[in-house]
Amino acid sequence: MLVLPASWRLHLPLMPSLRLGSCDRHGQPQVCRALAADALADGRMLVLLAPHTAPRVVAALRETGQAA
Repeated sequence: MLVLPASWRLHLPLMPSLRLGSCDRHGQPQVCRALAADALADGRMLVLLAPHTAPRVVAALRETGQAA
């Protein structure tokens, strides 16, 4: 399991704007604005987005399980 570096977790609350990206199974990039993000205790990152405004990103995440 990949985890966020400690320095990134410290700066996460200070970021006014976040983007979430993924690629679909055909390699097409999809990007949206994230509503909020937080670092979890185990080092992973929780990102909230509105699925109705970013259906292609949600579909790509479901297809590949990869986020950037």
